[in-house]
Amino acid sequence: MSKLDASSRPGLGRRLALGALAIALLLGCSDSEKPLSASADKPPASGSGAAAKPAPSGVAEAAVGKLGLSGLTSRESTELASQLGKLTAPCGEPITLAVCIAESRDCKPCVPAGKYLGKLVRLGLDGGQIKQVYDARFDPKGLKTVDVGSSPAKGPDDAPVTIVEWADFQCGGCYAMKPWVELMLERFPGQVRLVFKHYPLSKHPQAKGAAQAAVAAYNQGKFWEMYDLLFAAQETNELGPQDLTAMAKKLKLDMDKFRTDFSSKETIKGVEDDMKQAEDLGLDGTPFIWINGRLFQLGPTELEDWISMDIELAGKTPAKPSEKYEELSKKMGLDAPAPSGSASAAPSAEPAPSASAAPSASAAPSASAAPGK
Repeated sequence: MSKLDASSRPGLGRRLALGALAIALLLGCSDSEKPLSASADKPPASGSGAAAKPAPSGVAEAAVGKLGLSGLTSRESTELASQLGKLTAPCGEPITLAVCIAESRDCKPCVPAGKYLGKLVRLGLDGGQIKQVYDARFDPKGLKTVDVGSSPAKGPDDAPVTIVEWADFQCGGCYAMKPWVELMLERFPGQVRLVFKHYPLSKHPQAKGAAQAAVAAYNQGKFWEMYDLLFAAQETNELGPQDLTAMAKKLKLDMDKFRTDFSSKETIKGVEDDMKQAEDLGLDGTPFIWINGRLFQLGPTELEDWISMDIELAGKTPAKPSEKYEELSKKMGLDAPAPSGSASAAPSAEPAPSASAAPSASAAPSASAAPGK
């Protein structure tokens, strides 16, 4: 699939965005009997601080002109002006986004936020959906502290972008997301840190054992190697005790230590601590992804633009892709186009699964059957 400019081909861009959303919703995993659904029924976030006064006449139209977005229809320009004149600027001051942009206020996210709204308008979202997606991305109240602790991580500690993902090794959605988050390490080399945390769902009987095996491998410096093997095993459904033993042997782990660590109280507590942390943040399914303290609620094709914007807002220039980026992109069926800025691809039509009805930690099974000899 090629990455397309939705501004030049809005109809196709919308279909691609909706397709990304459909994949995210269909493949996501939850302990709930209800399928994961977009959060259209969830009330929009309340916004930050005091409500902004509507923009004075002409200011919103001036803001649209200042954004310099090409290809907007008359209807889209009118709708964008309306949204800019309603939504609060993302820097805590009770002014609208239109005022912030038109008056060139000292609020760095205002222009990127305005361009982002332009994408949402092009996709045909209604006002409630636009507010919901906008608040998730820019509302200061949506920013949380996500403690990475000593969880397995790839990428520099001081990277401007940190992705924290909770996943289940038996979850099809997590398996589908895996190449996308890994691709971002190569798309922005040295600027992205990927942190993995465990959330084995109780509906997946082998997931808890897989998580414990990953922790045991982590204790011997082989987490990411085990991570690859565990996800690959989804294709053959081989995650039983004997399979975990075979993986550990393949990685040449100390088998006595592996078996001890697999069943240890510390390992089980570590997995349960990860689960509790996710539930406190509102998890209702996996994959559950936070980027720089914000819940990522869009399809996987939106990762690049989200991360690029965060890097720019941190005052840095997005890095050029590594040589491996093109190789991985081709393997994924992408065209590996030249790097784009934060205003390229259109976001999904609605946020990905909402944070409601999180399963409790007690629903998860206790220690899994220990690997065989």
